[in-house]
Amino acid sequence: MADMYLQDWSHYGTQIAVALAAADAALLRRHAHTIKSLLATFVDDHGAALASVAEQQARDGNLSALPDLVPKVQERLRLVAAALGPGKG
Repeated sequence: MADMYLQDWSHYGTQIAVALAAADAALLRRHAHTIKSLLATFVDDHGAALASVAEQQARDGNLSALPDLVPKVQERLRLVAAALGPGKG
């Protein structure tokens, strides 16, 4: 599971940013949901909570708060990658 995360984490971070740039709330919600689950799997409760907020904001169509939140979610993805495989994050 960790190896799969290490291969894919940057893709998830990119995809949530692309969805935000496109103002695609539905896509952003799906990516935030996936990221929330990934971070929860690796016991990053803070990161999972941030992704959950992003998911809810996107579900509500409130994208205005997300330009500040998405980079924080991306950073949590990076931190988990660094913890799982030194030099990977």
